[in-house]
Amino acid sequence: MEKFFSFPEQLLAYLQCPSCKKGKFIIVAGNEPGLLCQSCKSCFPLIEARYVTKDIFLTPSFHKQINSKGLKKSNYLKDGSEILLTSKKPGYSLSAEVVHEIVKEELPNQGLILDSGCGNQGFKYKINNPRIIGTEYQYYENAFYPINILENSENTAFKNETFDFIISNFVLQSIYNQQLYVNELARILKKNGKIVLSTPSPRWYLAYFLSPSSHVKFLKDVIKNPFYFIASPIKFFLKSHAHNYRELPEELKSSNTLRAEIRQSKKEYYEGLFSKAGLRISKMESSGNVFSLNTRYSFLGKLFKNRRLKKGIHYTYVLKK
Repeated sequence: MEKFFSFPEQLLAYLQCPSCKKGKFIIVAGNEPGLLCQSCKSCFPLIEARYVTKDIFLTPSFHKQINSKGLKKSNYLKDGSEILLTSKKPGYSLSAEVVHEIVKEELPNQGLILDSGCGNQGFKYKINNPRIIGTEYQYYENAFYPINILENSENTAFKNETFDFIISNFVLQSIYNQQLYVNELARILKKNGKIVLSTPSPRWYLAYFLSPSSHVKFLKDVIKNPFYFIASPIKFFLKSHAHNYRELPEELKSSNTLRAEIRQSKKEYYEGLFSKAGLRISKMESSGNVFSLNTRYSFLGKLFKNRRLKKGIHYTYVLKK
């Protein structure tokens, strides 16, 4: 069993301490390896991420701090960020394929790229670009490439104006403080850089409920919480279908429902977020018909137009700073 780092060594030069907002990091080791801020001495763990391979990928996690006592400066191990973890090919929905096309059309020939909320690193696999840095809240065991950094996207560990291009594909609706998230994207984007940000439109929710997987997930929630469902079936339905409901702390769950999420899925709401963050809309495309969301219905989705629609299930924005 071999140990790798999940990030290239040069990425350390682009990081700043999320606690003091200025410190540089060094790699330290002892009872628990970590990244130590040279200014405020905050130390963040390098967790052992395990995917389908037997190898271990030491991954920076900025969710909590560890005790730095007794830790000493350590050398960089092998870079494992470009190791393809599986030979299994991903299956993309027609609606996702459209977003891939838009990203490829806007992608610069050089510079650093961030995939914010990268999931299983599907974009990196699809685009096959080593310049893509993938960040997530947690790591997925079925990832195609190691997740580079685990962090809260509302308070990232990157320096100002780090990235030339940022991908945010279907992430915004899962963020609790959406304005703070968009502000962070604007902060770490270089001047004249681009963000391709894809979000659900109100019609996405119709497509979602046409998908069998949504009903399977709901039934699993009912089995897991039968008494809550019996006590208030409608409230349970609205809460369990909200994108970020499962990840929220208990004190915030009462205000997060599917109804509130649908209300926020309008152009006017999104455009207000971008404007407040100092981002301007270079382009916006409405895409995806109601049958394009689920791969099971791809034969139906192909019968209808999927790009440049008046009322698609996705809004994909190209934003500039």
